[in-house]
Amino acid sequence: MTDALTERQREVAGLVAEGLTNRQVAEQLGISKDGVKYHVTEILSRLGVSSRASVREALWGPPEGAAAPPAAQPPSEPGEVDFAKHLLDAMRGSLLQRVLRIATATGVVEALRESPPASATAIASATGIDVRYARAILQSLAAHRVVSYRAATRQFRLAPPQRALLTPERPDSFLDLIDSTTPRDPADDRLIALIRAGGGVRLEAGMANEWENLIHILPRPAHGLAPAFRAAPGLADSLERGISVGEAGSGRGRLLIELARTYPRSRFTGYDLNPTAVRLSAADAEEADVGNCDFVEADVTQLPERHDLMLAFGMLHDTPNPGAIVEAVARIIAPGGLFVATEIAASSRLERNLGRPLMEVMYDLSLMHCVPHSVACGGDGLGALWGQEATRDLLAAAGLDVEVVRSQSDAFHNYFVATAGGRPAPN
Repeated sequence: MTDALTERQREVAGLVAEGLTNRQVAEQLGISKDGVKYHVTEILSRLGVSSRASVREALWGPPEGAAAPPAAQPPSEPGEVDFAKHLLDAMRGSLLQRVLRIATATGVVEALRESPPASATAIASATGIDVRYARAILQSLAAHRVVSYRAATRQFRLAPPQRALLTPERPDSFLDLIDSTTPRDPADDRLIALIRAGGGVRLEAGMANEWENLIHILPRPAHGLAPAFRAAPGLADSLERGISVGEAGSGRGRLLIELARTYPRSRFTGYDLNPTAVRLSAADAEEADVGNCDFVEADVTQLPERHDLMLAFGMLHDTPNPGAIVEAVARIIAPGGLFVATEIAASSRLERNLGRPLMEVMYDLSLMHCVPHSVACGGDGLGALWGQEATRDLLAAAGLDVEVVRSQSDAFHNYFVATAGGRPAPN
């Protein structure tokens, strides 16, 4: 429902829902009282409610103890969309339990209870954990509406209703219930220990089974280069005739093997720093009897080779220095060449991702996998949702002209199709 509100209106609505007066909201946000009054009128209209009390219910549901509306009779055979929503809701609830356990064990919940609105840096200072982890935990909590987020100051706040339920001394506290009902996942225990120690872990280091599972469950671009063909009309014909293609961070190599099978006249090379991934990818290529695809353990920033097309699918946010990767790619692609990168379809601004159920899942997976990997590699811990704006700015800073392409058949990803200095696509 909050999708109908602007960024400022969501901030005002959150404070109104907490019971603040117009004057108090104005003081909190640094705007005029008349401005708050105007926003409240718009909020009531857009949410379809008639009172300030109804704003809270529209945002957070009915108050505790309120009579529940009559339950609708479920259909005898739920439709596909209903079942998909049910599965997503179950996943969100399970992940929220895990995130709350992590946030409690690392001191983040306690710091939020005892502080006024605070930035990720302030929470990191209060808890003694690395700011990269503090930011990732707070983003997940904000996505799940456990905390509110003020974009203007980049501060997070534990509102009174949530604070009450997350205070251990209270009889209605959920903390003991969460701790006793959340499955004890050894991976979470290791992550909590890592956060406390300020360390990270590469996805493949000592976590072979988990890494293999992650490769399968994380959404990957499902349609290869098809969405990029709209931005580069000559690319498909070039691949048919035969060009040189490289992929930075090729991982298990499934995308490259599929492309090599589809375009036998082109030559494909996958580059990855993980020797296990390179070995497994080479074995898969051999088993698939694909002779035009190789996998090499190499640092893309040090490559002497040139390619007509370079790919980077979902890997830039995990690298220690994505800017160096992009600058290297701008040098590697031959005159007239292309760079196609994908990242999760999200905004770089947290407030623009709130209210989207799928974003809750992605922020949680980013906290549990992407950020620890980036920290282990000495990176900035950007996370999987570093977003469209940051990716586009990074490519532009390397002198690349960028077009962002979305695909109706792949809701998970943005496709960034880039050329150097406006050079034409391969033909």
